[in-house]
Amino acid sequence: MAAIRNKVSSRLLEFTILGIAICGFTPIFNHSIYLVCIGFLAILQILCYSNVYGYRCNPRLVLCVYLYLFVCIIYLFLGISEKSGDFVRHILFFIPILLMLLLSDKLNGKQKRWVFKMIIIVVMINIVDNIRLCILHPELNTIVNRGMLASKALDGRINIGGSKFYNAIYFFFTVCFFCFLNSRQKVIRHLLMASVVLSLVFISVFCLKAAVILFSCLSVILLYFAKKSRSAKKFFVRIAMPAFFALLVVLLFEDVLIELILNTFTSDRLAQRLILLIDSDSEYASAGASTVNARADLWMMSINTWLDNPVNFIFGIGDHRANWGAGETAAETGIGQHSDFLDSLARYGLIGALLLIAILKLSFTYIKSLFDIKYHLQLLIIFLLFILFGLSKGVFTLEIGCALFIILPLFASFVDLKEE
Repeated sequence: MAAIRNKVSSRLLEFTILGIAICGFTPIFNHSIYLVCIGFLAILQILCYSNVYGYRCNPRLVLCVYLYLFVCIIYLFLGISEKSGDFVRHILFFIPILLMLLLSDKLNGKQKRWVFKMIIIVVMINIVDNIRLCILHPELNTIVNRGMLASKALDGRINIGGSKFYNAIYFFFTVCFFCFLNSRQKVIRHLLMASVVLSLVFISVFCLKAAVILFSCLSVILLYFAKKSRSAKKFFVRIAMPAFFALLVVLLFEDVLIELILNTFTSDRLAQRLILLIDSDSEYASAGASTVNARADLWMMSINTWLDNPVNFIFGIGDHRANWGAGETAAETGIGQHSDFLDSLARYGLIGALLLIAILKLSFTYIKSLFDIKYHLQLLIIFLLFILFGLSKGVFTLEIGCALFIILPLFASFVDLKEE
């Protein structure tokens, strides 16, 4: 009887994890109603299995996640925070962290490999579908890339993703590239290679977000050299020469590179931002510079709100999101909404910031403990990229949590296994 019960519970956990991947990475299902349902199912299992070994061995992590979720929810009930779909996405980011602690207790090695493969396949299907839609309907690609209001109008009507989808695919790409570099099983390696190529094609051709493209290039370079180095000292030595060479090329061939960018990218907005990285004084970079300055103002808005008075500094002002459809601006909320880490300071103050730091530190430490020491430098690169990305964009979503706290831990169970 106990064996049957364990089998049913493990199957339910597999279903929940796949549901998270489907809802998170499928734009047409990435809506509050679906997210709340899958989140509720996940929380039920977390509460039912709260006495498993993974939770008992990581009480600080579990406590910090519960405390942070309590702060978020109590602010909502007290009217300090406003109800919104983005608020739901924010708190659901932390659910995969709690599910991560269940994986070793509830799933065996075979189940972990099956769930891992299915998640990769689910995301690949969505990437292929988005590429198909972007080719068939290029005007939709322009809408989701540029128009926030128009992009929201498409939600639930067509399976094409916008900014949040791009961010999620970037982290999916980064995690899959790490797994590809270190996989020793032929079938898994081929699957990962396909996911890496598809993700890279989508990001470089259809994404049109300079930050995502830049971070993707950084992921490839840094993870590759981290894989070859395996120690921080060797890594810095290996990365120094290519970095110096790249800087020399930029300095010597500025005009050629600017011309290449203008001829390669059809999006003026993307070209302007990339040119800004090469030559900030270029006439083509002026629009890109104004965009960067505008983002910096939004980042400072959240910091200024946080430092405005002692109450804001300690407790924050709650979670507020601008209603773009009603003509509301970020300035009216006091939160810039262009950096999840800086925005969190304004939303939940020092209390929320300390809990967030503890959660991320303990989560990354736990993931690191699942891998052999030879992988730690590569994992550190992934975690640092996550921090840098979160300082400039949004990262607290269910799909990014799935990539970091479910796909990575699942891979840890068979990273050193040879072909069976």
